Amino acid sequence: MKNPDLFDAADAAPLGHILGIAPLLAVAGMLAGALTHTFSLSITGNIFATVLLLCILGLSLAGMYAVKQRQNATLCPWFGVLLIVLTVMVVAFGVGVREELRQTGPFAVAAAKSSLVAVTGQVVTEPRPVAGRWLTFVRVVDLDGRPVRQRVAVLHAGPPPALGFGASFRGVPRSLSDTGFHRWLAQQHAAVVFEPQTVAFDPSQQGLLARASETVRERTRTAAHRFAPPDTAGLMVALVTGDRRGITASDSEAMRSAGMSHLTAVSGMHLGVFSAGVLLLLAASGLPQPARRIVLAVALVWFAFVTRFQPSVLRAGVMALVLLYGGWRGRVGDARHALSVTVLLVLAVDPRLAASVGLQLSASATAGVLILAPLVRRRLPRQLPQKVRDVIAVTSGAQLAVMPLLLGTFGGVSLAAFPANISASLFAVSAAMFGFVGAVGALIHPLIGSVVFYGATPFAAVVLAIARFFARLPVIINAQMLLLVLVGVGVLIALVRFHPWLRRRWAHIAVVVVVVALLAMAFTTPVRTTGVGDRLLLTVIDVGQGDAWLVEHGQVRILVDTGTDDTAARWLARNGRRTVDLLVLTHPHLDHIGGAQAVLNRIRIGQVWMMTYDNDGPVAAGVRATARQQGVLLHEPPVFQTVALGGLQISVLNPPANRTYRGTNSEWNNESIVLRIGTLEGTLLLMGDTEAPAHQMLLTSGFDLSADVFAVPHHGSATTDVALFAAVGAHTAVVSVGGDNPYGHPHREIVAALEALGTRIVRTDESGTVTMLVAPAQVLAHGPPIGAEGVQDERRLRRTVRRVRPGPDRPGRSGTHTARLRPARRSTAARVAPRGTGGGESASRQHYRVRS
Repeated sequence: MKNPDLFDAADAAPLGHILGIAPLLAVAGMLAGALTHTFSLSITGNIFATVLLLCILGLSLAGMYAVKQRQNATLCPWFGVLLIVLTVMVVAFGVGVREELRQTGPFAVAAAKSSLVAVTGQVVTEPRPVAGRWLTFVRVVDLDGRPVRQRVAVLHAGPPPALGFGASFRGVPRSLSDTGFHRWLAQQHAAVVFEPQTVAFDPSQQGLLARASETVRERTRTAAHRFAPPDTAGLMVALVTGDRRGITASDSEAMRSAGMSHLTAVSGMHLGVFSAGVLLLLAASGLPQPARRIVLAVALVWFAFVTRFQPSVLRAGVMALVLLYGGWRGRVGDARHALSVTVLLVLAVDPRLAASVGLQLSASATAGVLILAPLVRRRLPRQLPQKVRDVIAVTSGAQLAVMPLLLGTFGGVSLAAFPANISASLFAVSAAMFGFVGAVGALIHPLIGSVVFYGATPFAAVVLAIARFFARLPVIINAQMLLLVLVGVGVLIALVRFHPWLRRRWAHIAVVVVVVALLAMAFTTPVRTTGVGDRLLLTVIDVGQGDAWLVEHGQVRILVDTGTDDTAARWLARNGRRTVDLLVLTHPHLDHIGGAQAVLNRIRIGQVWMMTYDNDGPVAAGVRATARQQGVLLHEPPVFQTVALGGLQISVLNPPANRTYRGTNSEWNNESIVLRIGTLEGTLLLMGDTEAPAHQMLLTSGFDLSADVFAVPHHGSATTDVALFAAVGAHTAVVSVGGDNPYGHPHREIVAALEALGTRIVRTDESGTVTMLVAPAQVLAHGPPIGAEGVQDERRLRRTVRRVRPGPDRPGRSGTHTARLRPARRSTAARVAPRGTGGGESASRQHYRVRS
């Protein structure tokens, strides 16, 4: 925590006199780099780049004028503007050069041709687990015998390599799309992603420093896991070295949901604890002051290397070095000014870091601690203990500063993060202090480190318990909720200011009550299905190359598949869908269930349907474990039966229980769960990734396949039997597909077959997330047209509903058994349990009863 002296020093120094033009330079550089990277602007430039430069120039002029007016500066404003323009041009040029190489370089050419290439390079980052495999970034030095210098991402199985290992592999490079996981890979400077056919790592190429740092990390891991439980040991290793491989997926998601993931991303807190320990040892050594500064500087660089130069520790390390250099020069350092200089230095070394969310959050949080925290601390009651006031001030300042970034990047802010971080901060600092001592002890002898780590177990256990508790609280605030609260608070402040009778003590209590009521209303008011009443609404969430279908009818919600990452979970939280009655996972491929754990952790789920296979991989196993941890009932769907959920009739048409598709080209694809969801107003058919063998079975089964809207199977792959389209007879076909995907989805023959039938085609790679009413074409014709891509926004949907007439009755297939499920809402979740029928019937063919 911050020392009170730092707060007092910050209060005493006029902000304008201390900072000057440095913050403007830093902000301009971050904006230029982030926008250039976000819009993939190459060095060739375009009109947008010119507009961007002019906008930043205008902001710069206004900022320089404001600085001059505030402090009567003698600096020529035009000279300051020149510095800002120079900063913008340097950063934008640096990012643009790299974007040009990524878009037109040799890997981009190989990805466009889907060429099999041989690659040689060196591991440049710590591997991290991704869906049962390892993600490793490799700096390539040779591509098919040609010298190359680009970074690529490699998804591979087997034991993870260490930093500095040589890497050689063969595979087909895949271009990176602009959504989800691929966007994050691009932010990590990857040109393409490989899933290699063969991969080999050579430890002999590891350098001396990399080998020494890996020894430190390995001994720390070994000592931490010797006596301590695996979950707390993994957390302590992450607190010390930033190595998060030992943290389970459920604990990692819990810490992220509780807003505590920054604790394991090594940052200023960890660097402060480490520096304090080094200074304590140097004070005991009796070294002169200049020597202490040199040793501390070397120790800071070594710490950054051991923690693998994460953006947050890079920011904290450079900032510490700037302050250390100022002290060596005999100048009084101000941390706020050092922060601005640090951002400029980091961007000068690597302009692409401007688009790094880690650096953005780290710099924003630090600015909040340095600027906002003193203001908060002054307004806290003096009766509180000093340490408590410091903790509350630092946490509040950091949370307020990062809130705009969290809203813009992740679509929501967990208000549980504030009490969670206040509760866990002291325990995390204590665990980190023990951890650093344990790491040093492990270098001396493993037993010493093991004993110290075991002593830190209670502190780490408390941190995990706090994360798990607050992760279960559904207190996500999105931009709309925040606007509601701010407007309400603004009105109250205005009333208090202009009405003297509201300044009395009892009136202050009333104001607090009103604010609490506004927050309660924002969090507890049920979010209806965008005002469409009892109409059937389909939202296709753009998750890139994957599926995530949200079906809503009144207060009932069904989510079918979740995409590869947490994009679907973030969309649901951002748009107020805090409960889902039924989550259906059609099959265990990553692009359909990769985001299921995030959804289970962030959204209240009533029940989960998914098939069980002999070997469906670690991702599916993780989904089951998370569902059990959250207390969500999970079972196989009632195949060939119809289930009533609210006003919805859900018919499960696939897969059969006898493993009909074993031995086909893709058993998992063909065994995708196929759902026909209908109401009196419309019918929807969701096909998963089924292929021709499954389509032929469905066509000859006698099932009613007719639908108004249907999901094109397997993202529009050529494995589809086009005879299915005529049997369905839908007026709208939806393709959930990633932009520039390497598979050629949707296939041109599939598109041509749909167009020949006059079917409207909606594609997420062209339209993004789409929302539409599911109703017969003749019913929709009475309202405003859906549009060229079949997309309507929510305001047009509301107008449509007022003019839509009821559609014809479209009952489900006759002869099916029907069970009724109650929608899950708040504390009561509908649970479906099989009731045995005897004769050894499989669960998929049993009758179902409902219990609450």
